[in-house]
Amino acid sequence: MQNQQEWNAIVPFDVMTDTAAVQQYLTSYWGSYAFNVLQKNGTIPGGRFICNGAKTGTNCAAGTGVVGTPTFTLTYPNVLTASGSPTLYNNSNGLLSPGGEWHVSKPISAFQDQLTFNKALEGGHNISLGIYFANYSQQNNWYFTDILTDVQDNPHFVDLTVNSATVIFRDTTAAGAKDSTTFTLPASFAATKNGFRRFTSNYVNGTGQTTVFSAVLGGSFKLSEKVRADLGVRYENDDYVQTSQTTTTTPVNGDTLNSLTLFDQDIWGQNASYRHFSRSIGDWAASIGLNYALTDQTSVYALGSRAYKMPALDEFLNASAQQQVNLLGSRRNWTGEIGVKHASRNFGVTLDGFYTILKDIVSQGLVLDPITGQSIWIIQANPSVSSYGLELEGSGHLPNSGFGAVTNWTFLRAVYASCPTGANAQQCPTGADVGTILSGVPPIVGNLAVTYGARSGASFDADFHFVDRRCTSAIGCDNKLPTYTYLNLGAQYVIPSNGITIRADLLNAYQSIGLEEGNPRLSLVGGFTSALFLARPILPRALMVSMGYKF
Repeated sequence: MQNQQEWNAIVPFDVMTDTAAVQQYLTSYWGSYAFNVLQKNGTIPGGRFICNGAKTGTNCAAGTGVVGTPTFTLTYPNVLTASGSPTLYNNSNGLLSPGGEWHVSKPISAFQDQLTFNKALEGGHNISLGIYFANYSQQNNWYFTDILTDVQDNPHFVDLTVNSATVIFRDTTAAGAKDSTTFTLPASFAATKNGFRRFTSNYVNGTGQTTVFSAVLGGSFKLSEKVRADLGVRYENDDYVQTSQTTTTTPVNGDTLNSLTLFDQDIWGQNASYRHFSRSIGDWAASIGLNYALTDQTSVYALGSRAYKMPALDEFLNASAQQQVNLLGSRRNWTGEIGVKHASRNFGVTLDGFYTILKDIVSQGLVLDPITGQSIWIIQANPSVSSYGLELEGSGHLPNSGFGAVTNWTFLRAVYASCPTGANAQQCPTGADVGTILSGVPPIVGNLAVTYGARSGASFDADFHFVDRRCTSAIGCDNKLPTYTYLNLGAQYVIPSNGITIRADLLNAYQSIGLEEGNPRLSLVGGFTSALFLARPILPRALMVSMGYKF
């Protein structure tokens, strides 16, 4: 199997007023870079450390600010006047969004084979044995840029020119004494070029492979006329090998290394310098389920399982040290469930309660450093989480009418199960503790679908979805993504004489504005500082028409 995976995306990191965006650029995004540049050229004496308060132990007030009020000009580099000059920024909401433009190419090739044996035994028992082998090879090439856009339905790139500004760097000397340095930027300082804050802020070039072996043994056993047991066990071993090119800062467009201009200081691959990592991970999963028939139509059941999820090959791509590689293991999940089922000629219903705990969670991704404002890739252990609740599923139809309905609802509470400590651990958010509600998880999710099928070959369906509010605060629900609903409508006609099916679907029929996600790039403590909040809306109303032919 070969699959050429490649995609592009424009990703907003934050949203703020134009004045706040310029302030953030001068004191954080450019300011953190300029402090090191000014140290290297002697403007700031060597051996000093920028003040960031208690965050870095420097014990002095957070340290980069501006003197007076900076003046600046914003223009649209891709929206030109009749004379060919960039037009002035004129967005009525006055907002800007620092973000990124990403290009990712990750072709994958794989060989996989599976052998399964099934055997039916006397007494209504069945057993099966499976063996699986696979080898995956994957190339990764990532090119991330930092950009600046306005905020509207069809955003535009924005160029920032700092007409005048003086920045103050508060620092400590090598002896620990508090000090500061002021620096006045050159007049009409170009902070961006064609909307790019940095042409390449993250570069990845790597290749690797994974060899997978697993074996599965399971069976279904009829213990009595009323009791049936289902058992299964699986073992898996994955061998990972990953090679990634190390990166360095490389100036482009004729600029010099460590100049005051940041946008053309590319992060790029270092010649003949690579990181090599390997890791072997083994784990097992098992499950047991018992079903007891109360009557011919009603039964109760219970099940328990231990499951795992192996890391993907490219999760090793950005590791810079063996300690980070050692963090990457299989996630483990323990689940218990008990329920009752009833099925009759015209309807069926299932009600169950569940408890699950997810452990050994290691996450990684690109976030914004709350101190420097630069995009960074992090790999960290996370708190274990648990959830418990109820699930309700039902289906039925009206005899001789063509009407049917299916519904399912989940009521749950997700909380922190542990709050780890340590340098490589992502601790519970400030103010949170074991038992604190996990942010971003809705307490109620459900849907109801109603269908009608006519003897003529026409059918109609309506599918209603409900998603409850999701808290975005770590210790409360002051900030939340609101509850939303949406409705999909569909119609289909089958022409039996020639096997043609014609279908039309109206998705999100009443144009619901449901919000998902949030500010994923501002997840570190201190990262979210604005009263403005980013969220991704669900897809708008859409009409889809299709035709199929059955041979």
